[in-house]
Amino acid sequence: MNVNLTKSQYYRNFYSGYENARREESRSSMTKGSLVSADTKALTRAINTFASIYGNEDLSGKSIFNAIQAFGDTYNNTISSGSNTDDTRARQLMKNIKNLSSSEKSSLEEIGITVKDSGKLSIDKDKLAKASPNKVKKIFGEDSEFLKKLKDYARSLGNEGTAIDLKA
Repeated sequence: MNVNLTKSQYYRNFYSGYENARREESRSSMTKGSLVSADTKALTRAINTFASIYGNEDLSGKSIFNAIQAFGDTYNNTISSGSNTDDTRARQLMKNIKNLSSSEKSSLEEIGITVKDSGKLSIDKDKLAKASPNKVKKIFGEDSEFLKKLKDYARSLGNEGTAIDLKA
């Protein structure tokens, strides 16, 4: 994957095959389960992208900056869709995701990412652009425990997406 992408290009890549979930105006027409599945697959792709970015010798600060911004949007979509269900298992997984992000709150804030009370992320572009590359890599690098756990929760939530529609 070419890592010299814009935020929009990363975002499109994360939602490849799920264009309706990518477009805000189309999201409301999707079933809850389909939306949860699309968002969690996109989030998993976003997480996997960081390994390829950090594995590239030609990494520029702009690449990781754009990928993190697209990750934030994808993460926030997952919070929205996963929180918009009555499914008990999905709600527990959402609680786990929010607790995970809250547990990393201080590390995220050091690089310009705020965890809101809703569980969503807010990115301060200026602070992120000035953040220490080592601190960014600690959170978004290949060995990040945060991303490993988030990926596990996203996969489980995505699997639950199918059950959400069957229960409806």
